[in-house]
Amino acid sequence: MKSSRAEEIHLFFCYASQDEQLIKQFKNHLVGAYREKIIHLWYDYTDVRPGEEIEKVLISYLDKSDIILLFISPDFMSSDYCYHVCLSRAHERYSRREAQVIAILLRPTEYGNSLISTFDILPEPGKAEPRKAVTTSKNRDQVFADIAKHVRQVAILLLFPRLVSLGDAAFSSQQYEEALRVYEKALKLDPRDASVHSKAGAALLELKQYRRALDAYEQALARNPKEIEAYLRKGTILLFLGRPDEAVEAYERAQQLAPDRADIHKEIGVALEYAKNNYGALAAYERATQLQPANPLFHYLKGGALQNLKRYQDALAAYDEAIRLASTVAEFYKTRGKLFSLLERDNDALQDYERAIELSPDDALTSLRRGDVLYRLGRHDEALAAYEQASKLEPTNANLYAHRSFILSLLGRHKEALALSN
Repeated sequence: MKSSRAEEIHLFFCYASQDEQLIKQFKNHLVGAYREKIIHLWYDYTDVRPGEEIEKVLISYLDKSDIILLFISPDFMSSDYCYHVCLSRAHERYSRREAQVIAILLRPTEYGNSLISTFDILPEPGKAEPRKAVTTSKNRDQVFADIAKHVRQVAILLLFPRLVSLGDAAFSSQQYEEALRVYEKALKLDPRDASVHSKAGAALLELKQYRRALDAYEQALARNPKEIEAYLRKGTILLFLGRPDEAVEAYERAQQLAPDRADIHKEIGVALEYAKNNYGALAAYERATQLQPANPLFHYLKGGALQNLKRYQDALAAYDEAIRLASTVAEFYKTRGKLFSLLERDNDALQDYERAIELSPDDALTSLRRGDVLYRLGRHDEALAAYEQASKLEPTNANLYAHRSFILSLLGRHKEALALSN
């Protein structure tokens, strides 16, 4: 997408027509910022179309500008438009903090205590020297170059936060490619800002560009090694990339900065599970539950680590606590039901699977598992109904047809079983 005018800083030149040749010389020093789309210039009065009232057009541009440049000369002071209209309007907008105003002393001018004295005035005076006008300098190009550099810096200071806000708005609207484009444009202006590297990383993460996202977060951390969220996102990406040991390192760096954040201990536990370190995962989950004992997810994950360690009774106790804290999460019942099945507590497993189906009726796998439990309990008609329900939810799953065929054979319905097998 092309950049919009909202992504540029608008400059307005106010000058007397007698100074036009000087203005054109100065404008050439801003060409770089213009071509980089940092600034948008409006300076030529001949841009006014025939039939338009020139003063209205000028005021319209002035009122839309972010930076107003006043080119001071004796002719500027004697111009009713420059002095009474442009200068007054610029001061109003400056006072309301709607625009930056910079006065440029083109030619030696007596401006006294006029409104001009309230603005920044360039060129800067030298050490122990009075301010000199541009035309009195021995090297006019150097003076213009210094002024242009100052204008560019002011423009960047205004544009950078605007671009970040535009990127944030695009991100909030889930326009991640647009957000990334704008964040990257902001980073060209100031690559030192760690937070914008992190924002670009978040957009890349949403776009599933994991390696670029990882690089963005590493750039953020190189500039601000205390940015906790960057470590957390880095850890998440490393897990996506199948690098759990490095993910643990990233999470542990975050944990060092915030040792009492339970969610960080949880992330360490998840990464350690991926790394097949179940003892370490259990320790991390236990610390998370100590810090936030009312968080059901932490108890649930602790139960998983205990189950991996074959501490089944302790795992059941952890699942019980998770369900006590959040009795409407289907996944908790499915997992506890599966453990009950493993322990051959089929009636308990059946009860959990039925509660899970009640909470999440479109889950074919849970209906299948319910059917398996019913089969083991000798309730074959009900097992067949459970398998049929699973088949309705996943009609292309051949495994479900095999289960149905097997039960039909047990029930003596051989023709139906054969039809399903075929």
